[in-house]
Amino acid sequence: MPQALKVFEGISNIDIRLKPKEYSTEVLNVICRNLGYHFGSIILVDGEGHGSVFASYNLPESYPYLVHKVKVPVLSSPSGEAIKTGKTVVVNDIAADPRLGPWHGLLTALKIETIVWVPLFSKGKAFGTYNLYDRRKRDISRGEKNILSHMSMLFSMAIMSNEYIDEIREKTHELEREIAERRAALEELRLARDAAENAGKTKDEFLTTMSHELRTPMNAIMGFTEILLMDEKDPGTMETLNIIRESGEALLHLINGILDFSEIETGHFTLVETMFSLKEVITRVFNQYNEKAENKGLLMELKIDPSVPESICGDEYRLQQVISNIVDNAVKFTSRGRVRLVCDYRDHTVVIRVSDTGIGIPQEKRESVFSIFSQADMSATRAHEGIGLGLTISSKLIEKMGGSISLESTPGNGSTVTLKFPLP
Repeated sequence: MPQALKVFEGISNIDIRLKPKEYSTEVLNVICRNLGYHFGSIILVDGEGHGSVFASYNLPESYPYLVHKVKVPVLSSPSGEAIKTGKTVVVNDIAADPRLGPWHGLLTALKIETIVWVPLFSKGKAFGTYNLYDRRKRDISRGEKNILSHMSMLFSMAIMSNEYIDEIREKTHELEREIAERRAALEELRLARDAAENAGKTKDEFLTTMSHELRTPMNAIMGFTEILLMDEKDPGTMETLNIIRESGEALLHLINGILDFSEIETGHFTLVETMFSLKEVITRVFNQYNEKAENKGLLMELKIDPSVPESICGDEYRLQQVISNIVDNAVKFTSRGRVRLVCDYRDHTVVIRVSDTGIGIPQEKRESVFSIFSQADMSATRAHEGIGLGLTISSKLIEKMGGSISLESTPGNGSTVTLKFPLP
């Protein structure tokens, strides 16, 4: 089994109800065991450059104390480089790296030869690293770096949730006092959640378990939040509920993307063919993003050639998902100008082109946008909110349909994504 699948499978078995520090420790455990590291730690850096251990795996108890005795800013170490550049840093010859001079004695005593620093992000800014230690000199492959970068998102989410726990508890108490009449509904929600969790325990496959443990409860929480918002009048409470709803929507989008990708990768995926109108699907997607584009001042253009058949046979839901992902990216990364969708039918093949006047993508980075959790410009993607799954899933779905997806782009002048798939 590939390393990535082993890591993801191990993490999927961790109880998501654990406290953030406990959850982070378990994730470090999975990474170290599957990738062969001896120790692991998460180091948070404050505004003055001081580091503190948030969680660790297998580290000697004295390690944090001995590290803090070194009166040198953490940012002067390779950890600082990882935080500054936002890239993973690897040192596999501790004694030869002058930046680690103040820590040589400690690292030598622990017989550590290799350290990997992976930056952690919140709102596009690095706030610490998670570190992996090995008593062997080892080179880190590009594939392994990709795995470690993907894990950064899990740690960042856990740490951010830890920072807001006290605030959430306080808001929860306020809500409980203000919505006492809704306790019955909250009890029903708890029972529904417990029922979903109990049902999830009977499932022995990763995808089904993830669906019950994450997606179903999250939908319930979001639905109940909408109910509370309809009746709530207090501005402060409404602001809190809106934060919960927006966070839930973002997390649900992430979960759905990971589940879709996992289903495709593990083969638990089939296309459901029905007769449907391609014109209606395209128009529906176009209208879905029309308001969002108008709010940004963008012009939306749609052209469906008369050659497109009125009725075709295929997977309507998955095709709509692909077109929606492409249009969403076009609107998201275009700040002015237009987004244009053109569809025609030639030689028994449907061709859909979505072009925009957005930020564009450099030549050397075009292939990477179809890779999991990969974007051409990490800073721009964080500014527009994204995790790099939409185009990956779209590419794999189109391949399942026997088609292809391609990208043409000029930095600063926009991009054109072309979908081609056969419909005899």
